[in-house]
Amino acid sequence: MTDQPKQRLIQHKSKLSFYTKKFSDINFVYCEKYPDKYTAARREKQLKGWSRTKKQMLMSGALGYNTCAELVEELSRV
Repeated sequence: MTDQPKQRLIQHKSKLSFYTKKFSDINFVYCEKYPDKYTAARREKQLKGWSRTKKQMLMSGALGYNTCAELVEELSRV
């Protein structure tokens, strides 16, 4: 969860994030926008409880749409 996705992606790719430094390739594939941190945190907790298959369906668009499609496209080039 972040309000600065571009900076967060750069942190992940430059191995500055403790949780993602062990991964060699990180891609920005999905995002959702929320009006406040409480709502965003509640949604993040919900998604973390989902199975890998269900998360893949969400990313593919089978469960809805990507509310930040333009941002995902822009950051996929970072």
